[in-house]
Amino acid sequence: MSVERMKALVIGAGEVGTIVARTLSADGHEVTVIESDPARCEQGRGVLPDDCRPP
Repeated sequence: MSVERMKALVIGAGEVGTIVARTLSADGHEVTVIESDPARCEQGRGVLPDDCRPP
């Protein structure tokens, strides 16, 4: 059974948000992370999906 590619929106790049975003992205889904702290997006480069942005 194949799973359709989803568009997912993850709010927050904390510990849980990062794990969720990384897992969904690794499974082939299109992931956007909304994070109010730009430093968290920078810290997540290479771990978070490329689309990490402020609200």
